[in-house]
Amino acid sequence: MTTAGVQITEAALSAEAYLKKEQASEQRHEFYFGKLLAMPGESVTANDIINNCLELLRRPLRAQGVRVFTHDIKLAVKNGQVYRYPDLMAVADSGEVMPPKSTWFEPKLADGLLSHVLD
Repeated sequence: MTTAGVQITEAALSAEAYLKKEQASEQRHEFYFGKLLAMPGESVTANDIINNCLELLRRPLRAQGVRVFTHDIKLAVKNGQVYRYPDLMAVADSGEVMPPKSTWFEPKLADGLLSHVLD
């Protein structure tokens, strides 16, 4: 099934199965209540927008103890039933160290910039 240009698989998975599959996969997927959502390719325009936003936000937010991440870090919400790769995510993390390919679970305020494919 395809929704807004995103391929959705029909087989329901557990969050644990998704995380295991995602770790071994070369293509990234988002997870939505048991469904895999294949991530579409990046465009130059989308990348420019994300980088411009990152450039504007990183320094002032860092001064307030907030870290800004781009689309390489997963965000888990809805009690681990939804995993997203936001294009841009700001996290107040109290100086915690996070290993690469990690996931932020249930932030107090989930705020991110999501982009959609433009025709």
